[in-house]
Parts: sequence; C-alpha cells; structure tokens
Amino acid sequence: MRQLVFIACASLLMVSCADKGSAPTVGSVSCTPMTLTVAQQTSVTCSVMFEDADGDLDSVHIQFVDPAAMSVTSDAAVAGVAGVRAGTATVTLLLQPTMVGAAQLHVNVVDVQGNASNVVTSAFDCVTP
Repeated sequence: MRQLVFIACASLLMVSCADKGSAPTVGSVSCTPMTLTVAQQTSVTCSVMFEDADGDLDSVHIQFVDPAAMSVTSDAAVAGVAGVRAGTATVTLLLQPTMVGAAQLHVNVVDVQGNASNVVTSAFDCVTP
C-alpha cells in the first residue's frame, strides 16, 4: 500500500515538473532613428534578432525609459514565426520623450510557454526641437 501511494506521488511530481522548453535569446536590437525630439512623437522601427530552440516565439516585450525616468512598457505579438528557430522580429513604436538626455529601450522576447529571454538595451539621444 505504501508503495502505491509513493508511486502515485512520484507520478504527480513528474507531471507538475513538466519541461517548459527552452527560453529564447535575443542576440541584438537595432533601432532607427536613434535620436528623438522632446515632446514630439517619433516612429521608431526596431529589429530584434532572436534564437528560439523550441520554435515557439510569442511576443516582444519592450520597456522605454526616457531621461526623466518615465517608463512605458508594451508587448507586441509576433506573427508568422511558428517553428522558426532563428530570425528577426520587427517592431514599430511611437516614442515621445519628456526631456533632453539619454533614454533607453529594454527589449526581450517571450515564448508561448512564458519563458523569457535575456534583456538587450538600446540607447537613444533625446534632443530639443
């Protein structure tokens, strides 16, 4: 009887510890333009080079921090990458810094199982109009 209980518990543990796959990685982020004008919306296009051994990339997570330490985050679904193990995801953002100085864009990707990649940071110059 004890042996049956132990086996049932072991099976339950195996199910709850199921493999969630591998986390994707971001190799680099390239954005244009790299100069933003204070108080003006600028359309910025970023290319995110990724690798995902499982081929199940889901979204790009973005955090923009302007020179005033104002932070905005966004998640963008990535379409057409089912089964793709390495590639480039392109994201277009509207950014509007609130003051002059250096801003940062922190980018990572997440797969369908919730595994998050490393974070890669891109720097922007925010200038007066």
